[in-house]
Amino acid sequence: MTTDRSPLPARRQRAFTVMLGISSFLAVQLFLAQSARAQAPADFYKGKTIELDISSSVGGGYDAYARMLARHIGRFIPGNPAVVSKNMESKGSSRRSTRLRSPLLKGPPSS
Repeated sequence: MTTDRSPLPARRQRAFTVMLGISSFLAVQLFLAQSARAQAPADFYKGKTIELDISSSVGGGYDAYARMLARHIGRFIPGNPAVVSKNMESKGSSRRSTRLRSPLLKGPPSS
């Protein structure tokens, strides 16, 4: 006849299983944290063009400020992207908001 004298081996087995699960979880988290690095801003903006939408008419005060900003702000963004100002006259604010919102309305790309 065999009798189990104490439940200690079962407790050790359970503790080992829990510790193995925790260490596996931490190892996976560490791996994912290392692989999810973002690229440098200079690499992202290099060779790209940023469009600055101006919702006022040509020659106005807002247009002058926006064009001055577009002329100089590219030097201060890493990668020195080209900045192009575009006027959107007549209902420019509503057209600009529709243009910004349109990719969200289309939904995710289907493959």
